[in-house]
Amino acid sequence: MATRVQTGNFIELTVIAADVEPSDIFTNDQEHKIKRIEFVAGANNDILVVKQGSATGATIVTLATPDVEIVDRVFFDDGGQWMLPYIDFSDCTLTADHKVVIELA
Repeated sequence: MATRVQTGNFIELTVIAADVEPSDIFTNDQEHKIKRIEFVAGANNDILVVKQGSATGATIVTLATPDVEIVDRVFFDDGGQWMLPYIDFSDCTLTADHKVVIELA
């Protein structure tokens, strides 16, 4: 679960302390067209893993601070990509003050 705030086409997730289900991100269980996912780490070694739909889904993206040589954001071409993001907490390293921004197309 996480704290979720939506402003227009931007969904901001903070205080992630457990798996974040697609239903925690969206008001329904349908795929949404996503233009960008950005990770603002709370510390230099934070890592975020986003999967498709569930813990057993394919990894959509792994994001971290540039210090760990992994990108901290991903843009999806052609106006966005249809997906159902799931944040697998057990695969992540998160400290206080982290934030995930999902921009809808």
